[in-house]
Amino acid sequence: MLAWPGPTPFGRAQYDQLAGTSELEISDNNEDGSVTGQFSGANANLEPYISQNLDASLEYYFKSGGLLSGGVFYKDIDNQIFQNEYTQNNLVFAGQFFDELAFEQFVNLNSAKLFGVEASYDQTFTFLPGFWSGFGITANFAYITSEAEYPGREDESLRLLRQPELTYNIIPYFQRKGWEVRVAITHRSDFLVVPRTTNDGFVEDALEINPNLTEADFDLYEDSRTVLDITAAYTIPSGKVKILAQARNLNNAPEQEYSGSKSRYDRYQAFGASYFLGVSINL
Repeated sequence: MLAWPGPTPFGRAQYDQLAGTSELEISDNNEDGSVTGQFSGANANLEPYISQNLDASLEYYFKSGGLLSGGVFYKDIDNQIFQNEYTQNNLVFAGQFFDELAFEQFVNLNSAKLFGVEASYDQTFTFLPGFWSGFGITANFAYITSEAEYPGREDESLRLLRQPELTYNIIPYFQRKGWEVRVAITHRSDFLVVPRTTNDGFVEDALEINPNLTEADFDLYEDSRTVLDITAAYTIPSGKVKILAQARNLNNAPEQEYSGSKSRYDRYQAFGASYFLGVSINL
């Protein structure tokens, strides 16, 4: 299947992003005597974002009931909505001196582009004898490259926010005689969370101290993560009672953020595994 032009997604900004009011919070009772604050600016001039898409896909259905599919796509996005955040030091704003003032405002990006390939496979092995016919597998894969221009970094090509390049899911399963067992391996690569600019007072000061650094050394990324989940269920022959058990994040995959390089971790959170047990009754 080939679609050009493909669907044209159209999205408006949310009301709180367009609201015509701004908010300034001042903290002048800090222990060190400093005055800090946060300014949230409205932007009534936000434009809706529009995407032009090109999609091509191919599907093959096996006689045994399985499916193999693949596709490529391209998206050209105008007016992507972006929350611009930065901090400035030692300035006067609205008649008040601030040692540090954080700004945030939603703005439209100049452009954003995505190109991706994806594939999926789904097969229940019903052609195998007896017990083995209950096994099956579902798997999907996507590789997506992206480019976006951000305020203060217009001369660079950065990734689109929160868009990992690689994602995949591998789910082997078993379904037979009331039993259901699924093992899910889910992976996503790292993605950009916050692009930094010299508008950020911290970045500006750091670059003055060490001119060998660049703004990219301070870009905030969410690190890659691979998670293992297991779900098991049994439905008694009458079909009225189902016992369900789940174990999530069995491999204790942490959530991590880093600045510019994986050698400079900014945040590390380990959640451990979670276990759930439940019973459903169909009266």
